[in-house]
Amino acid sequence: ITALAQYLWTRRDFDDHAAPRASKKSKPQSVVGHTQATRIDRVIHFITWRIGRVVSSLPVHDRRVANINARLALVVGQLTSLKGSSVSVPRGQLTEEQSVRLFQIARPGSDENPFHKETQLRNFFILLLYYELGARRAEPLLVKGTHLHIGRNSTIFLTCTPNDLADPRIDQPRLKTEPRLLPMGRTLATTADRLLRERRSAPRT
Repeated sequence: ITALAQYLWTRRDFDDHAAPRASKKSKPQSVVGHTQATRIDRVIHFITWRIGRVVSSLPVHDRRVANINARLALVVGQLTSLKGSSVSVPRGQLTEEQSVRLFQIARPGSDENPFHKETQLRNFFILLLYYELGARRAEPLLVKGTHLHIGRNSTIFLTCTPNDLADPRIDQPRLKTEPRLLPMGRTLATTADRLLRERRSAPRT
């Protein structure tokens, strides 16, 4: 039970619906906040439900019923005592002046842009996704050309394809939320259109 409670602190791959890809270089990370405690609650609910089905199949006066319920109470008590929480790191935010300065530097072609010329437009697009849509960290890493609709009402579809055979990354990004369709503003849509045109015109190797 202690080992189970410790495992529920594991961050990587625990919440993935698809089978994780093995990686010798990757190391499990710990969850923060009350995530581990929430997982323990789910385990308790499952065990209680499963034992309930067993008990309901036994005769009312069966001596095993009392023993099973006593053992269940002990296990639930042990799991409850092993709940934990960690302090999340406070997240700051940029001021308006800092945001303007950031995009001045990250603008493709800027003399101050620290990125290679080949990645400037892509990185600018990623920054815009975070800034305009409040995208989660992994979401821009999953965007494909087919997820973008450029037009009068431009949109982007944020989703993922578990174990995508076309994705060469060993540790493929995952989404914590359900797939969602979001509208794109003019700047984001224009940047997305430029990026698509650039990728489509680039020679294939």
